[in-house]
Amino acid sequence: MASSDKPSSSACVAVQSFRMPLGFTALALALMTWTATAVPHAKAAEGDTSSTTLRKVAPSALQGDREAVRDAAKAIVKLGPREFKGADQMRPLLRNEAMRGSSAAANAYGMMLQHGIGGPANPAEAPQWYSRGASDGNISASKSGAFAYALGWGVRRDVRKAQTLLAAVPVDQRARKMLQISKALLRPGHEEPEAALMWLQRAVALRAGSPDDAARIGARIEEIEPGSAEEMRVWLAPLAAKGNGAAAMMLASAMMDSGKPEDQTEAVRLYLLAAEQGVDGAYQALGTLLTSGPKEAAAPVLSLLEQKARGGIAPAQVILAHYYVFQSGEEQDLRKKGVDYLQQAAREGNPEAQYRLAMLILTSVEDQDKRALAKAYLVLAAKGGNRLAGIAVAQLGSVPLQQARQIVKASIQ
Repeated sequence: MASSDKPSSSACVAVQSFRMPLGFTALALALMTWTATAVPHAKAAEGDTSSTTLRKVAPSALQGDREAVRDAAKAIVKLGPREFKGADQMRPLLRNEAMRGSSAAANAYGMMLQHGIGGPANPAEAPQWYSRGASDGNISASKSGAFAYALGWGVRRDVRKAQTLLAAVPVDQRARKMLQISKALLRPGHEEPEAALMWLQRAVALRAGSPDDAARIGARIEEIEPGSAEEMRVWLAPLAAKGNGAAAMMLASAMMDSGKPEDQTEAVRLYLLAAEQGVDGAYQALGTLLTSGPKEAAAPVLSLLEQKARGGIAPAQVILAHYYVFQSGEEQDLRKKGVDYLQQAAREGNPEAQYRLAMLILTSVEDQDKRALAKAYLVLAAKGGNRLAGIAVAQLGSVPLQQARQIVKASIQ
């Protein structure tokens, strides 16, 4: 194996609106709007941790400590394709360690070749090192190699080899990598919708990965190639019939676009199927349908959500709370019903409900005496991973977690 390297936001946004047109694009936007409040910045934190690790082990690695070189390799891969201090010295050390059998070093060295980190780029050689790491069981190397072969980056495109490398990857990670490949095949100026659709189909068929990513990719493919919508329906239908939640979600969105009453009725059923499968965003999609979909779809959606909300399903309670509080006009009974649902979900520990209830209290003139309760809910929501709640706590001040729990408990009695 030849190589040229030799050793030598604002916290006061209460509730987002549902109003938008339906379809693949709308579904993608709805999912992004709703999930944004609940996803912490895990990637950024991981990057910071990797940078710290690399800084700690780099001095020993550069002095020839092989264990430190392997630790540095793992940190470099987690850090991603970016330059770092001492990269030119680290690169040949990683190559040496890879030749001695370190799969982590082979993966890191391949990435540095691929992106020209610490020396000249050599994307044609990088996949060989990824494959070397993959052969020793390195999952990250398998994913990197599959990505390169699937896209033909530096090498001749080889879909079969990409699939072989991905076969060793756990199913959820495999589906996510397939979605990344599909997305990369749609980069502006280099769109390959047919190839992207193939990888999208494979990802959705695995019943894993991220349905919202799949929806965004589906929307983009449909935008580039409008005739692909019918093809998507053909392959999604049997998957949805077998209970594939992600397929049901995408098929429901496509059926809403048809304008046919029977398709819209089926779309409601499919969204509910996806929701019961635990697909992120399915209940939110039903909420979008409730508030901005066809009038004939509103009644069955409302009935389904009411059934789930009465059964204690928190996402349904949150959506109905939004609908009753902000869409009911002057009907105080409905508004109260919405607040009750939000309180139930918040008391059961749902971070989204806790955040939304806190903001409702803070923006209500009648509830100004309940600011301590609002702050307590914000603390609990932030603890549960709600990003906007964390921002609000930073602005409004915090209370100890145990005290927050006591405040909420006292409000129930």
